[in-house]
Amino acid sequence: MKILNKVTVTLGLTLTLSTQVFATQIQQPTISPWAIKIVNNAQMQGIIPISPEQQTKDYTIVLNKNELDSLNSSSVKKLESYNLKQNKNFKPEALKNNFTKEDVIINIYNLVGKYADDSGNGAVEYFKANNLIKGNGVELELDKTATLEQAIALYTRAITDVIDDQNMGGKGVFYKVEANGNTVYLFGSIHVGDSAMYPIDSDVMNAFNSSNELFVEADITNSEKVMAAQSSLVSETPLTEKLSPELYSRLKAIMDKYQIPEENYKNLKVSALYSTISSIPMLTEMPLGSVKGIDQYFLVNSKLDNKKIGEVESIEFQFDMLNNFGDEKYIKLIEDLVTQIEKDNGKELVKDTKKMQKYWIDGNEKDFAKIFNGSDEFTKHLLVDRDPKMAEKIDAMLKSKEKKTYFVVVGSGHYVPEKSVLHYLKEKGYTIENLTGK
Repeated sequence: MKILNKVTVTLGLTLTLSTQVFATQIQQPTISPWAIKIVNNAQMQGIIPISPEQQTKDYTIVLNKNELDSLNSSSVKKLESYNLKQNKNFKPEALKNNFTKEDVIINIYNLVGKYADDSGNGAVEYFKANNLIKGNGVELELDKTATLEQAIALYTRAITDVIDDQNMGGKGVFYKVEANGNTVYLFGSIHVGDSAMYPIDSDVMNAFNSSNELFVEADITNSEKVMAAQSSLVSETPLTEKLSPELYSRLKAIMDKYQIPEENYKNLKVSALYSTISSIPMLTEMPLGSVKGIDQYFLVNSKLDNKKIGEVESIEFQFDMLNNFGDEKYIKLIEDLVTQIEKDNGKELVKDTKKMQKYWIDGNEKDFAKIFNGSDEFTKHLLVDRDPKMAEKIDAMLKSKEKKTYFVVVGSGHYVPEKSVLHYLKEKGYTIENLTGK
């Protein structure tokens, strides 16, 4: 298994640190409770940015021209990133330019209507027919000035609807197992996400919304557990005594290039050092990669829905596993990785990550599996040895007397290889229904 794929395998564990940027935000935006989830979806899709300014923003303000222009611009960019079929008979409506809800709807209709088959009856009727406008439960209040959060909600619903209608949502790898009145949906994650992966396919989201509990590898939004586990990353012996002077010098040159102070890494365990180096090229190229990871998305949605969250492993287990591979083996991996980054500044690593994201978006199991079907010792440590235990956890869900629906999100590498969680569930007699891309 080449070095790039080894890094890909370990990213699910190594990006736990970076998720805290999102999980421990102190300042909060001003936003109505009903709008929190839809604004989060808009951020994940790239319709509105994720930035420090957004975290202190007042979303309840009256919509203005700058905000409307920004929503239009990002929405056009989003739609044009897909190969969407167009309705050549579509005719746009004249804008009112008064920032009412009706005016916002016409703006959106003029963007999405050309991709819809049912856009012939005008903007308001299109929104009604596709359940894209909610109103106050009594009337639609189209003549009232729209707020920013109302506009974001309308744009996000309409764009999601068009992408879903043309079956362009992120597919991932997706399976279903049923037994004893219980249903388990198995969805494969990528821990480094991108706006192109959202919205997620509606069949996946419907399964998630129908579930009673979410299970993930580890609840990375639990900042207390993450901080406690991070103490295991520090060593009493500095890296200068573990790495050769030549390797440490090469390492420091890379860290200096990325403006990472020596104080931040000089006392790390070699396992933590490897994790840190692994993530640098991706987080430099995709600084929001961990925030837009699939695990993070479902964890946030579960918290917003008050859905129960369980773990098939734990943060402590994953950190212990990283630490138990052996220093000498890690040092060899570090040397290989340093050589790779010296050679191309991590470009090939980023390229491979983006390729994996594309496989995920398309639901391309075949090419996805090739990434993880390795037999080297590191792959065995990070994947093969864990899969039987994950299968045991899922087996317990299927044997439960509670007759529940579970949604289990773990790294795709635990589902797509030949000997994966699915393999061990089949050995236990379960039938796996493949829902990928259906």
